[in-house]
Amino acid sequence: MKEKDFSIRNNHLKVQMDGGRLWQVPVRQQTEMGVDLAVKSKKLSVYLCPDDMASMVQDALLDLIRERSWFYYITLQLKKRIPSLLLLIPIALTVVFIGFITVWGDLVINWVFLGENAPTVFGLNMNQSAIIYAIVAILVIYFFPVLFTGEQEGFIEALNERFSNREELRKRLTLLLTFLKEQDYVHTLEIWNPDLSNEQHDWVGKSLIPALLDVQMEIVLHIRIDERKLVENYFQQRVEQDLIWDEIAMEKQDPLTIKPIAYEYLETWEKSLLAVYVFASTASLPQHWRILEGGINDGVLHNVVSLRLVKVLVERFKERLFPEEDLAKLISLDLFASRCLNDYGILSPSLRYTSDIWQIAEQVVGLERQAVEEEMKFMTSFLKTEIAALITVLDDPIAALKLNSIQEKESIYNEHRLIAIRFFVTVIHESEQYKVLKKYWNLAIGNPNASKDMNEDVYRIIGVDLLLQLTTIFERAAMYDNARIALDYIERIFPFRGIVGKARIKERQGNFETSVVDMLAVLEDWKTGKINLKDSSIIDLNLNISWAIVSGRLESRRNIGRLAIGEAKELLYRKFDAIRNNDQTIRLYNILANYEEWEGHPEGAILNYDKALQIPGVSQSGLSNLLVNKGIALRQIKCLKEGAFYGEQGVEIKTAIGDADQLPIAQHNLAQTYIELAFSIQEPEKRRTYFEAALKHTKDGLEIQEQTGSVKKQGQLLAEYFVSEFELIKLDQGNIADTIPSLERVQQWLLTEKEAGRAARYDCRVVVSELLGALDEFGEKTLEEAILWKM
Repeated sequence: MKEKDFSIRNNHLKVQMDGGRLWQVPVRQQTEMGVDLAVKSKKLSVYLCPDDMASMVQDALLDLIRERSWFYYITLQLKKRIPSLLLLIPIALTVVFIGFITVWGDLVINWVFLGENAPTVFGLNMNQSAIIYAIVAILVIYFFPVLFTGEQEGFIEALNERFSNREELRKRLTLLLTFLKEQDYVHTLEIWNPDLSNEQHDWVGKSLIPALLDVQMEIVLHIRIDERKLVENYFQQRVEQDLIWDEIAMEKQDPLTIKPIAYEYLETWEKSLLAVYVFASTASLPQHWRILEGGINDGVLHNVVSLRLVKVLVERFKERLFPEEDLAKLISLDLFASRCLNDYGILSPSLRYTSDIWQIAEQVVGLERQAVEEEMKFMTSFLKTEIAALITVLDDPIAALKLNSIQEKESIYNEHRLIAIRFFVTVIHESEQYKVLKKYWNLAIGNPNASKDMNEDVYRIIGVDLLLQLTTIFERAAMYDNARIALDYIERIFPFRGIVGKARIKERQGNFETSVVDMLAVLEDWKTGKINLKDSSIIDLNLNISWAIVSGRLESRRNIGRLAIGEAKELLYRKFDAIRNNDQTIRLYNILANYEEWEGHPEGAILNYDKALQIPGVSQSGLSNLLVNKGIALRQIKCLKEGAFYGEQGVEIKTAIGDADQLPIAQHNLAQTYIELAFSIQEPEKRRTYFEAALKHTKDGLEIQEQTGSVKKQGQLLAEYFVSEFELIKLDQGNIADTIPSLERVQQWLLTEKEAGRAARYDCRVVVSELLGALDEFGEKTLEEAILWKM
């Protein structure tokens, strides 16, 4: 939906069109005319609101002329006042008529009641005079009824319109503009929001722009992006040759500088629609839902709107939301959303990788929230009672939050409340916005009037399929405690998923050995015939075993891992005449690639990653894993910039979907690539950029692990943080003693690993040899020497 701003120019007509910057139009005070002259640049700007009339521009031009030439101004004013002067004719006739009736009242009485037909002062007898009086009276009443109904102002406007048709207006504007150009007062006239499709602004296309073309003045039009073709055709119809529009380079706009368009430039139906936007957004959630701390990367959604929900509400309540005159002006809701995003500065992107999710500008929310709370309660009732039908047409997290917040005071055993909770789980599972569920889950299942934790109650009633989805969400959101409790319920009816799921949680938290032991026990029970497993379950089990081994780099179990991945591959490849399971196939290639890396064959790893990336239907979580891992393999063959590119893409996706489980590992790998990049170049500023990026990612990764309790790759994160901080201080010629706390954290981690008998493991070797060993001051040291090293 987001489109690129544009600026084009036709040199033949001296016309420039700018699209996508209407939000820059200045605010107009009620007492101000929408015309402004920049004296130095000699540019006259016209800011058009929906109800502006041609007289505004004409009067503004006359005022400019008055300030510069009184004689010319008076001449033009006389021409302008002709319609008003014509008004004196019916007034004079009426006064004469009334005067005659009053002065000659007695004669009228004589004529009506006594039948006299004597001569009058005009030389006519009374019968003839009466006929003339009657004709004058009929003419006055018929042609000038406003004199008797009190609508003189409307009459004046109508009379002015008669003498101000679009062609006449064009001629007058041409006179005014010719004077201003010839006298070198104005070189360029720019029009903001000309809106040529608006009937109320037809004078712009029929009078103002033709007058500018007549004068051959420079024209700049600030239009909506979707009007480009309309305006191009408008000018093409006025010339015989084909017009050529040249592109003009525009400076990239910083999203943080974009402000919403001033409200006076919006039509009434647009303002009404924005109120619906606010209602269908998180800005209308209950207060305790809106005060969550954090930003979009934490899963907190401030003023985020569901456009799907907006469509549903407008279709259902169109006649109630908009007066009859506005209904005829309504445009496509998709087109209006596009204008809010591209032209008005009202919407901005939110929840990347999820469609139809946008954030509303805070200023708009401030203007509409009170009206929403007071006037749109009828829509709340609709959402509450029609939830069963609504969930069939809605599919985004914002709609799910809105429906759940409306039901929050109901018991979770209430049918509608349970539908809302189930819908929330389904939407998060499909959209993979795990961070949103992590932030709002307890609100969605809780009750503001109850203190009891409702998690286990929900697990009991939500249903098996949804509970399975929920455990996957908990795992990826790094909500490990929730996942374990939910898996207890799963294990009662689906033992395989329960046991293997718990083993996966252990692996996610860095307890690799325990995880492998638990899964090998299941595998042994199957091999000895104690349990039965389907082929798909055997594939899953072998994939999980092989992944836990390679992820933890468990040297003593490498062969077991190789055998497990081999068995999984054999079973999966047996499905020769059927579509293989996407998820299993992608995981297979990913794990095979990891074994290639482990065994020192990065080229083989890249080959497997490329195979995985060719499989259609990969999830965002799976895609991010593949991108991160391919970045690692590229780093190993010293394609550092390309490796950083893939790593960045993976981290971006994981951040967007809230994959708190794997994000710290992705950030560690990206940080290591940045550090190697920095050491590979000599330019201080470029080195600084890479070290700063590495420091940021390691800091974020460590903070996430502190929240989740995971220790996976924690040693590398600590070492990367220290190395980045150390090198940055050296670049700044600071005191390296400031990095001692960071070094001590690394040394404490190494000591803990040594005392646990894990000193020979892969992670310790990486920390000592690859990370600390990259420092000139460190040199080549053993793990024991690293623990005792002093700077």
